[in-house]
Amino acid sequence: MGYPELIAALEKECEEKILKIRQEAEAEAERIREEASKRIETMRGECDRDLSAALRTQTETVLSGAMGAARARRLAAEKELSASLYRIAGESLPALRNGRYKKVFESLARELPPGEWEVVKVRPDDEELAKNCFPGSEILKDDGISGGFEVTAKKGSIRIINTFEKRLDRAWAEMLPEIMKGVYGTLGGE
Repeated sequence: MGYPELIAALEKECEEKILKIRQEAEAEAERIREEASKRIETMRGECDRDLSAALRTQTETVLSGAMGAARARRLAAEKELSASLYRIAGESLPALRNGRYKKVFESLARELPPGEWEVVKVRPDDEELAKNCFPGSEILKDDGISGGFEVTAKKGSIRIINTFEKRLDRAWAEMLPEIMKGVYGTLGGE
């Protein structure tokens, strides 16, 4: 599964949750606007026909506060959405262990600088791959790794993490804006 398929899978899996979060944010913003409108009408009813500068200032303050609250709710919803998307992306990493995984593993090993790797930590299923790519290294198994490996050399002074999880972590800041564009495009938003 490549990058475009991962994005498509993420969009498919979280579209309902995104729509729900967005609807809740919009409902909350509408409720805040309605409250602000009611407060403004109440204030207008209590004032004379001549709106004073103080009333205009108060109205602007109420509206500004309502808009700020709506923006804050939307930002909170987007933060929650981002966390959900990241979790879903992490849960999707095992799907990258397709028929080409052996070549992917070997390619990840070739990315390493030359050296003698003392310890190699891999998913239990990858023990044989690790033995072939890192002969003479101690192989440790870690169920928390969905693909790739972590290597250590020189009694722990050099450590390189080249796992699917770490690669997702490094790429997430670049991936998220593209995913969000796709999400908003799917929902007809901005």
